[in-house]
Amino acid sequence: MSQGYKSILHIHTVQQVCDLKEIDMEFIVNEKGQKLSKPKPKFVSSGAIMHCKISVDKNICIEKFDTLSSMGRFTLRDEGKTIAVGRILKYKPAAI
Repeated sequence: MSQGYKSILHIHTVQQVCDLKEIDMEFIVNEKGQKLSKPKPKFVSSGAIMHCKISVDKNICIEKFDTLSSMGRFTLRDEGKTIAVGRILKYKPAAI
């Protein structure tokens, strides 16, 4: 996955096209079991753990994972396959 990757965001009962805006951090576990971080990678490969920003076109109802775990989990799917699962750590409220 890299910046600009488009997929379908599944959260609770919502399915919406989303765009991967920015990959902030990639977390790698080396052979010794140490957790290393790589800031601003250009892409992440399969099995990676990352912190990223995702944008959607329309407003959707979400909540932080810490506040309400059932509304704070999401899945990214592409061509019928699950490519990522994640938790919402922070979000930007919609201006109404």
